[in-house]
Amino acid sequence: MDLDHCRLALRELAHLHALGIVMRRLRPEVFSGRAFQETCHHFMHDRMDVYKEEMRTLEDTVVKQVLEEVPEVLTLLDENALRKGIGTLSSRDTTHRKEPFYTVVHNDFWVNNMMFAYDDTIGRPERLKMVDFQITEIGSPVRDLLFFIYSSADSDALARVDDLMREYHAELERYVRLHGLDGDDLGWTAFQRELEAVAPDAMGQLMLMTSIIRAQNKVEKTDNDDDTFARLGVSAPAKTRYLEIVRDFAKKGWVRTVWYGTGYRKNSDPARGSDRCCR
Repeated sequence: MDLDHCRLALRELAHLHALGIVMRRLRPEVFSGRAFQETCHHFMHDRMDVYKEEMRTLEDTVVKQVLEEVPEVLTLLDENALRKGIGTLSSRDTTHRKEPFYTVVHNDFWVNNMMFAYDDTIGRPERLKMVDFQITEIGSPVRDLLFFIYSSADSDALARVDDLMREYHAELERYVRLHGLDGDDLGWTAFQRELEAVAPDAMGQLMLMTSIIRAQNKVEKTDNDDDTFARLGVSAPAKTRYLEIVRDFAKKGWVRTVWYGTGYRKNSDPARGSDRCCR
């Protein structure tokens, strides 16, 4: 997806997230109501033990596939850190509701789940409709933001990731204020803290979905998701995107890069991020 499409998608995503924040603060009785909460709980909330076991099986498959097909990732981070990042599929906190940003998240926001309308004269995208709200949750908007950018942006647009995040955040703030909130606690510094806290948990979903989204061969789906995933293989575009994800996550300090015995720390190599402690 090129830069114009990304900007429009992120503008509409910011609107979705902003409206969730507005509803939570101005209409708390609706946001906290049973109907709304049951619509937005984890899609396997009543079978979390089954979900986590399925995710752990997929994690093992993803780690094995990435190490075999894209060994270059180990020039960017060590194997323990890779396993830890992919391990967020099963370990991430699905109940994360931390002020000030928690809101309604789409949870599967990528190029196949949106429809564009175009200007008839110049062909530029001007409107967007989101689809597939089957696994909507309440959580951090960072999950949608990073999953969209790293799953759907082309390499040229991805090179502008910092600009895209700034534009998304500015639109989030603007839309919150437009609907009657001052938004003073939603500034860029606060959003950077949210990124640092939540971004490490986005890596697992991205590493799982990259080979699926960028698959270049078709396989017949079976009842065994692990088997279906393994048979897809890793296409050349998927290999490139794996490296882009790992490069950026390591550089920005969004991944635990070295195990020191008492916990993961961000590597002090400038190419891999800062040396500040990581949760």
